[in-house]
Amino acid sequence: MFSPENLNLIKGSPSQRRRFLDLEFGQIDNRYLISLARYQRILKQRNTFLKKNDLPKGT
Repeated sequence: MFSPENLNLIKGSPSQRRRFLDLEFGQIDNRYLISLARYQRILKQRNTFLKKNDLPKGT
């Protein structure tokens, strides 16, 4: 039986699916969560740098 939350995985946005998978993988392997947090921090730093320096995101 499916719950409404399960249907959100199918009908919801890609970011909802990614978040669900990230949480599931994180429960299996703590190193995944550590790597994910590091990736998100670096991505935020990169985006801040690009905004401050007005550089295109592709470079």
